[in-house]
Amino acid sequence: MARLIGADTSTKATGVAIYETERPLHCAIVEQDRLRAEELLSVMDALCKKSGCRAAEADAYVVAIGPGSFTGLRIGVTMLKTMAQFTHRPIIGISTLLALAEEGCAQQEAQYYVPIIDARANRIFAAAYCQKGEAMECIIEEGLYTEEALLERLNALPIEKDKPAFCWAGIGLDRHPALSAAFPSVAQRKLTGDAALSPIAAVMRLAAKRWERGDSDDVLDLAPHYLRKSQAELDRLRAKHEGRPS
Repeated sequence: MARLIGADTSTKATGVAIYETERPLHCAIVEQDRLRAEELLSVMDALCKKSGCRAAEADAYVVAIGPGSFTGLRIGVTMLKTMAQFTHRPIIGISTLLALAEEGCAQQEAQYYVPIIDARANRIFAAAYCQKGEAMECIIEEGLYTEEALLERLNALPIEKDKPAFCWAGIGLDRHPALSAAFPSVAQRKLTGDAALSPIAAVMRLAAKRWERGDSDDVLDLAPHYLRKSQAELDRLRAKHEGRPS
């Protein structure tokens, strides 16, 4: 029996889960922005006790690599990489946007699945996917977009009339309602429930498929998928441009 233990710290809610072959997925979602590392460990420990295992007994560790919160991603990726290195187990990183799209596909029927994570300053982390067989095909690459730039890309997609055009995945749409409002004449759907807060269940399903194929990431090379520079990096670049000491 394979056992995978994973966490998603890329969104405003934190998700922790344990996947075991042929057993129900054990999940815990905490609606608290940017849990500290010790709090994340506490949630994971409680979930492990509930499922009757120890975190060190995982066959592999799983982590959502973003994009998303700088602080959250650093905590989650660092912690799961440390656990993988300490136990000499593999690690599997999963895109948060892909996982949100997978959750949307599992819950709603639509032509396109558009994950949305608010990135502040009128910017969003987003992509667009469509279902191809049992997999999701990325048709608008993961990126940091303004509302206007993303809408330009979405408007260029062909729209069919036999199913809803878009399923918006993630609570980022709450901060950017202009996205759905831009398509008043087409049917739309929205990912709801805990899956919209954290796509941890889809993260684990996607990781399990990779595990079954014998696929994992290099624990030293795996890094958060930030898609943008941190504020500290931006400040250093600005100081360098202005000729000031950083």
